[in-house]
Amino acid sequence: MIQHIKSGKTQIITFTIICMTLITYPVYSKDNIQTSVPKVLILDFANTTNSSDHRYLETSAPESFSASLSKTKKFEVMDRNIWNNEVAKGNFSNKNVFDQNTAVSIAKKYKADIVIIGSFIVSGGQIQTFAKAIEVSTEKILVNRKTEGVTDANIIPSISKFTEEMSSEMSDLFSKTIKTNSFENPQNEINSLIDDGLEKNKDKIYNVAEKLSNNERLFIFNTKSKNAMLQFIGNGLLGFGIGSIIQGDLFGGIIALCGDFGSLTALATGSYILINPFNNNSLTAQNSTSLGSGLVIGGALAFIGFRVFELMRPWGYSKLYNKMLSESLRVNFSVSPNMNTINYVSPQFGASWVTKF
Repeated sequence: MIQHIKSGKTQIITFTIICMTLITYPVYSKDNIQTSVPKVLILDFANTTNSSDHRYLETSAPESFSASLSKTKKFEVMDRNIWNNEVAKGNFSNKNVFDQNTAVSIAKKYKADIVIIGSFIVSGGQIQTFAKAIEVSTEKILVNRKTEGVTDANIIPSISKFTEEMSSEMSDLFSKTIKTNSFENPQNEINSLIDDGLEKNKDKIYNVAEKLSNNERLFIFNTKSKNAMLQFIGNGLLGFGIGSIIQGDLFGGIIALCGDFGSLTALATGSYILINPFNNNSLTAQNSTSLGSGLVIGGALAFIGFRVFELMRPWGYSKLYNKMLSESLRVNFSVSPNMNTINYVSPQFGASWVTKF
């Protein structure tokens, strides 16, 4: 009987681990990690003079761009086969590869943020190379460069230098944009710090919040505060700490997840033993009945206890989180005389209402 129980426990533990992995994978999977790194699509370069001796530059120049941009670690270079696939499908041809409208339409199709197009002209031993980096959403040309050289053994190093210089310019432009849009704006900086982790950044948030008015702090508080109701419903209806995990409470969510799995496993195991007792002799049958009953009762009580925990946890978590948030933001919940309305979010319960004057 002991060997039979051990075998059953092993199967149950394996099943539990697999189920926990499947449920928590969407939360921790790499695909769910959002990034602000712009995606860059680089098209083949147009051979304007159709020079057969320099046809290799149609692909080698974009490949050089790909390597140079990757070195900056500020861009995600998309698959270079995208253009070839579009040409193979007959959607586009190499004749219109340097056309801005064509480039933008392809980039939008594949959800690129920036598209790079280029061309080169070979004439009398001289070569001119052109390249543009276009912002897809606005169709604005971010960087526009041109270089001239000779068609000798140094043509490849010359192209490499050209792509490195343009990639460096794009990198600098990207850094300035991030600085302007985020770190020179206190509200954006605070939002970024909160998203990165309130508890570890609370001191930084406290210092930056000094630059904001109380109305601006209240606006951020209303935007970033936790509301427990949806998580309460999620934990109550779905269980397994799903509501808490969505709320950002991984500690409470994992406890609830393990608790629900453990209690339901005990309940299922006990029920199985009661339905299929070990009937080798009267003593083992009696022991299996006691074991099954104990597991059923213990599993049921544990399930109820963990479910109560799941229903209470979102309220406690949101209360502590919102209190920390309000203190970090230096929020003053007293209303100034010149304010007509204030959308107040309770730091205790995450509930909100509008007060008019």
